[in-house]
Amino acid sequence: MRKDLNMQFTIQVGDLEDRLVERMYQVVAPVLPPNRERGKNKVMYASDSDEALSARIEGSDTSVTQKLNTKTERLCISEKRKRGAEPVFEEPSPPMELPAKRTPKRGILKPVKLTRRLTRSKSKKAGGGLTPTTNKKNIATPISKRRTPTHSPTCPSAAVLTPSAKGTLARLHYRNEVLKELKTLDATELQCICREEGLHYDKKIDAIFDVADHRTERTFGGSSAGNVEVIKVDAFEDLGGDESVEPAAGGDV
Repeated sequence: MRKDLNMQFTIQVGDLEDRLVERMYQVVAPVLPPNRERGKNKVMYASDSDEALSARIEGSDTSVTQKLNTKTERLCISEKRKRGAEPVFEEPSPPMELPAKRTPKRGILKPVKLTRRLTRSKSKKAGGGLTPTTNKKNIATPISKRRTPTHSPTCPSAAVLTPSAKGTLARLHYRNEVLKELKTLDATELQCICREEGLHYDKKIDAIFDVADHRTERTFGGSSAGNVEVIKVDAFEDLGGDESVEPAAGGDV
């Protein structure tokens, strides 16, 4: 029972509040500014007194607008606005001067001189077309008139090598072959070779050249270098440097 009574009481109080709000809105609505919000608005039913008041206000507005319209119709422009004097500048800017246009001079083109190979004669063959002026044909010489080329004695390829020159060439060739052979060896193998040859091992490259020189000296026996007289630089400077060095007999410098 209590719950039912409470429910009925809350429903009646809510209806009463809604009626009070509607009544207050009817009284205050004419005074408030018009609502500019978008969306659906509630429709308010105005009473007879409100309609009469709104009609009076609209009538007063229309009377005011009519009075203003009649006054504006009577107005007219009697005199036009006069412009003031044009401003005068004390120091006028000088006119802009542009440089004169200069057209590039066209030089006289010289005709290209054609060489004899480029020029062609106007004689036509049976097939038509232009033929060159110089038309050479390669003619083979007969076998009876051919000559075998002979080398002159001054040609370096026909020069006769002396025994000493042959020895130096063989010595250099042998040394190069030894260098190629030693170049592919490791450091340990070079150390063993130096021990066998009785040489001092310092570095790999120095050891390769030392072994190559030692083997060439051992193979050729210093025959090419034994007959050459060796003169020190200090002694040569004391002599003045002008005298020529005379080699020993049977040797080449």
